[in-house]
Amino acid sequence: FIVAWLGEHPYVADARHRKEVNLTAGVHLLEYFHEERQGEQLAYLAWLRPGARNYETIPASAFVRFRMAQLVSYEVRGKTITADFIVDQLTPIQIGKFRLWHVRLRAQPSRTDLLQRNDTATAQGVQYNWTFSDDTRRRGIVVEHLWFVQNEQWVQLTIQAPDGRIIDTLRMSLYLSPDAPAHPDSELLAQHYLSAVWERPLDELGRTALLGVARLATRFRWMPLAFWAYRQFVNRFAQQRARLLQRLAKLACDEQVQRYDVAINVYKELMHNAQDEAEKRVWMLKLAQTFFDARNDDEALKLYQQVVTDEKGFAPVDRRSAYIRIGDIHLRRGDIEQARMAYERAMALTTPRPTRAQILLWEAAHEQAIRTFLEQRAVDSALAEVEKWEERVPVAKLGGVSEYWRGRCLVAKRRFEDAMVALERSVRLAPNSRVAPMALLLLGDVRRQLGLYELAMGAYRKLVKQFPHHPAAEQAQQRIVNLKAQNAK
Repeated sequence: FIVAWLGEHPYVADARHRKEVNLTAGVHLLEYFHEERQGEQLAYLAWLRPGARNYETIPASAFVRFRMAQLVSYEVRGKTITADFIVDQLTPIQIGKFRLWHVRLRAQPSRTDLLQRNDTATAQGVQYNWTFSDDTRRRGIVVEHLWFVQNEQWVQLTIQAPDGRIIDTLRMSLYLSPDAPAHPDSELLAQHYLSAVWERPLDELGRTALLGVARLATRFRWMPLAFWAYRQFVNRFAQQRARLLQRLAKLACDEQVQRYDVAINVYKELMHNAQDEAEKRVWMLKLAQTFFDARNDDEALKLYQQVVTDEKGFAPVDRRSAYIRIGDIHLRRGDIEQARMAYERAMALTTPRPTRAQILLWEAAHEQAIRTFLEQRAVDSALAEVEKWEERVPVAKLGGVSEYWRGRCLVAKRRFEDAMVALERSVRLAPNSRVAPMALLLLGDVRRQLGLYELAMGAYRKLVKQFPHHPAAEQAQQRIVNLKAQNAK
């Protein structure tokens, strides 16, 4: 009897693998493993009759109905495998646009005490160590794991004797299909599995695993889970508290989390426990920025006023940044003159102070960089360029041009509500700027995308009336006609 594998095989390096078995009277149970390949013949079985010269296909009558049999051993190229493992459960979980995979794996030790075949290697005290493709590790006969990736992944089981000797290593590949239907109760399941896998008394391996899930979640941009994992770690392990508190605060301010209350409490604690005044000033700046992001303008303004008045304690670059934030707060409140004064003070702290010609060159360079990034569909880089522009030339925030480019970037990211705010601010701050016609046209398009048809019509009409000879006016007029026709239906 022969079993032959064609092509590659996960346990075999050569291109072709054959296994021959001498048949005796009775029923034989044979199991074999092969790499799965769609559309190819993977393996074939044949036998050689006594006295025959060639192998022939085994007739169907030779096969009997499958019956359960006791597992004695597995063998790969002459090596006995003392255990197997199975996928006990594999569940796709959908949280918003994120996909998790929960898997439960179960090792199946051999029912015969094959571990005793090598002197001290007895079944008692044997360790089952699991390694996953995301470099997470588990230990035990039954383990659970959460994957934050999909497509082909792998898991490896290493069986270790009490004396440290590796008895066997088994490896399995799993295909986590992105098209598999998610469980209807995904959010509840996610909470349950996170609790089951992570919220248990943690040994050293568990601490590593908890940090592992936090880093993986950060890598794959699932910030709520990363925030949760770091918070769990901070609450349990005080030795690394200060360093992890900083990560926790940063994640709490992420746009996917927006738990500014947590970040504020963290920075207050770090300020209170600061070892010197220099460290305290660092956390004070972080706290002020968090108040600003949380739109708690009164508290942010108090802290930034302390920064700009403390000329000895804070470096000019920090005072410059504080003046910019003070200007942003006044701009947010609609006090244009106060904002202009703050931005001009920030420009005065720029070393060396730029001339008007230099500022114009900087603005032209930033605009060209933004255009290039948008053409390359590098929208995040384009948005970062807008931030660099406004940081370098704070008064540009009052000119309307940088806000127009921010609006274009946000439209490219399909963040239409944020884009509408930026474009409205651009038109309000500089109604006669060189970008005002395009800002009005884009503002109308964004409002139409949001279903605000009357407001969209208003933007188009304002463009036609205010800039009748601009090329954008003709496009606006056509959009007005289309909207009227649409409303008539």
